[in-house]
Amino acid sequence: MTSVRSERGAAAVEFALILLPFLLIVSLVVDVGWVFSQQQAVTNAARIGARYYAIHHLEPSAQADAEQRANDVATAANVAGPITFSYPSTCARRAGLDAHDDCDRTDDELDRHDSGVRWIE
Repeated sequence: MTSVRSERGAAAVEFALILLPFLLIVSLVVDVGWVFSQQQAVTNAARIGARYYAIHHLEPSAQADAEQRANDVATAANVAGPITFSYPSTCARRAGLDAHDDCDRTDDELDRHDSGVRWIE
């Protein structure tokens, strides 16, 4: 009868020892899932903004509209924090010119040195 009495609290101790690692693993899975979800939402917002800008890049407000569309998508997906954007230099690198030369020349000068390839718009 003494052996049954000595094992009386063993189940509670075993439960306490297993509960903490189990809760840590569950919280880790939830946090990693949340981070992955946020990453996917930001990637999707960036894709939508970049696609809009690629199609409408000649419009005067294209840059602001692309940022607004991306922020709208991110807000709808409950992304924490603002989304910021960075753009490459507005000085276009064209055939036969260095990047430094582009910024010092006018559009007419750049067109004269252009390779002759034109976009159909």
